[in-house]
Formats: sequence, C-alpha cells, structure tokens
Amino acid sequence: MMTDPSDQYFAAPLEDNMFDWHFTIRGPRDTEFAGGVYHGRILLPSDYPFKPPNIILLTSVRWTCPQCGDINALIPEERETETATESKYASQIAQLHIHNMETPDVQPDHDADASSEPTAAPAPADSNPPSAIPSLAPPPLAEVPADTNDLPVPVPPLHQPAPAPVVHRPPTPPTAVARRQPDFVDSVLQGISTALLLALIALVYKKLLHLNGNMIAD
Repeated sequence: MMTDPSDQYFAAPLEDNMFDWHFTIRGPRDTEFAGGVYHGRILLPSDYPFKPPNIILLTSVRWTCPQCGDINALIPEERETETATESKYASQIAQLHIHNMETPDVQPDHDADASSEPTAAPAPADSNPPSAIPSLAPPPLAEVPADTNDLPVPVPPLHQPAPAPVVHRPPTPPTAVARRQPDFVDSVLQGISTALLLALIALVYKKLLHLNGNMIAD
C-alpha cells in the first residue's frame, strides 16, 4: 500500500499502538454508497493472525436491514431456518371441536325409558248401554309381554369422526437477498485485508533495513 497507494482505500496504525489501525474507504461506484468516504478502526488481537481482528465502522450509515441483511446471511452455517411446526395437539383439538358441532343433540334418558314402558291397552267398547248400577268387577288388565328385552331400543346414529381440518398456511414470501450490499462488504473486507498485508510487509521490510543498518554500523 505504501509502494502502490490507491485512492479508494487507505489504512495505517497509530504511532503508539500498532495493534490499533484506522482505515478510510470510498464507496463503490454505481451504488448507493458512491461518493462517500467511510472511516473505521481495525483492532488486532495480541495473537493475530491466529485470531480475527475486530472491525468497527465509525461513520454513521443508515442500514436498511430487510434489504441488506447481515454478515451471518453470507455464512450458510449461521443461517436460521424459519420452518413453522404445527403442534401435535392442534389437530386433535380442532377435530374434537368440529365433532361436537356436527353431533346432534342426544335425547334424555328418561324419554327412552318412557318409550320402552308398555302402555295399557284400551278397554273394549261395550255394545250395551251403561246401566244405572255400577259394575263391581275390576277392569281388565293389559297383557304384559313376557320379555321386555325384546322391545326395540332406539340407537343413536353413529357418526364417524370428522377428518382433521386442513391448515392453510400463507405462502412464505421469498427472502429478499441483498445483492448490492454483500458487494460493498466484500470490497471493504478485501481492501482491509490488502491494507493489512501491505502494512505488515512494510513493517517487516523496515525491520530488515534497521537490522541491516545496525550490522553495517558494527
């Protein structure tokens, strides 16, 4: 970066802390960020490059999250799958509710008992006119069937259980994939990586020159 500077990005460490870098990068052309200059920091851990650096963007940017997404959207392992799972009790509760609505009212038990009891047979009509003196003979008794179990018992109609309701789910809208924002993030990361690599090469080169100067002086 020192031998071949670019007008699109620049990065340099602080004088008193080589693990704290500041960078500036221009917005890519033909994007919403074109013409803008963005300032940020790169904090290198003490065991770099075995641990990744922390990148902080200091310039305030209005992010449109439904369109731009986040860094995790670029990593397949970090994507969250939003698959709605229906509860195992929902279909059973809905089936019972529909079954109760379709089942007719059952007649009370006392109506069924009343219909099963035998009724007294009507007395035969007497052809003779009634006499003035009442008859002392007891009225004829109705014949009771020998086995009351032979009487038909009304059986309520059987209803097969209603089929489980079909839950209509609204179609899931396709996830809006940001096409332009990942390009900007890739450009930022690529520029930062290039700046770090060139800076490290410059530091090593400077160290070698210093050692070479000491050896010549000795």
